[in-house]
Amino acid sequence: MIQEVIVFILGIISGIITGLLPGIHNNLITTLLVTSGLIYKFSTKLGIIYIVSLSVTNTFTDIIPSIYLFCQSPDTAIISTPGQKMVAEGNGHIAINNTIKGSIIAIIAFLIILFPLILILQFYDKIEIMFPWLLSWIIILSVYRTENKIETIIIILLSGVLGFFVLNSTVNQPLLPLLTGFFGTADLITTKTDKIPHQELTEEKITLKESFQILIKTLIISPLCSLLPGLGTSQASMLGNFKKQEPKQSMILIGSINTLVLCTSFITLYSINKSRSGAAAAISQLTFLTKSDLLTIIITILITAIVSAKVTNLLSKKISKKINKINFQILKFSILIFVSILTIAVSGVQGTIIYITSILIGILTIKLNVTKSSMMSCILLSTIIYYLP
Repeated sequence: MIQEVIVFILGIISGIITGLLPGIHNNLITTLLVTSGLIYKFSTKLGIIYIVSLSVTNTFTDIIPSIYLFCQSPDTAIISTPGQKMVAEGNGHIAINNTIKGSIIAIIAFLIILFPLILILQFYDKIEIMFPWLLSWIIILSVYRTENKIETIIIILLSGVLGFFVLNSTVNQPLLPLLTGFFGTADLITTKTDKIPHQELTEEKITLKESFQILIKTLIISPLCSLLPGLGTSQASMLGNFKKQEPKQSMILIGSINTLVLCTSFITLYSINKSRSGAAAAISQLTFLTKSDLLTIIITILITAIVSAKVTNLLSKKISKKINKINFQILKFSILIFVSILTIAVSGVQGTIIYITSILIGILTIKLNVTKSSMMSCILLSTIIYYLP
């Protein structure tokens, strides 16, 4: 029992670190654990506890740099506009607190959908042939919903072509330079903010009606990510925005979908042995999930969510009090150096070329005012090609 508690705490701490540091995704840590062989030094149960607690914590804390530093990740790309608006108004903590509420709603949704999803996934083989067309429809829908359609198509094609070559290359950790350049680095380079305004520590109340609406949307949209490979949180969130929403609803929705997409990836692994997240892929290297392992995952998710909600709220309050006193340009420059050195060290010369190219595309996306989630076609297009008859 003591070992389980220690590993759980280590997972929480690791999730906080990967969430707070731009460019360090939990997928990178789990992949390094597998490739280095370090994960095999754990027992199966301890390995599952560590990976699940790390990844769930990350879905709570990775919103903090996205809000306060305007440094997006693939999972939080869609929140840039409402998130930045709320920070500019001094409501950064409110934005983060709303995503926490969304993540808690996701845990409720997870418990509701758990067994129905296991049943649905039994028909996976029958719908697999539809994957290319369903994913193509999602790309078409994302273009249809934008005002600048030509520019969006250009970004989708550029990102898709780059992603196809990168994912079929021999570069070490290819997603690190690709996604870090697209999102975190490009955002930091183009951010002109010199100082973050004073942030209020008040919190918005969420009504029962709003909670129910978010719950329904999450239950409808998130399972698609379990069925459709290559479909991530940003695309799922885009589908969930059936109509224009207030920033409050948008933040709650992204928090909810971000967490539930991860949680359902473990169900997909258990039901059909398919990995829909880096965390699920790491667990698949440890064992073929049994009912006992699934129970361990569920319990770890529930406990981690409770702890992560408290920790993220506390971190946000601490940061809110001091963020306006920090020299943002120095902080931005330090993060850029750190992320760039990490990318070069991990992915080498080829990775550096990919990194620079993805930065340029990321900057172009921002300049053309194209939704940042459009760059996730770097994975979607490759997935469509893979599943074509």
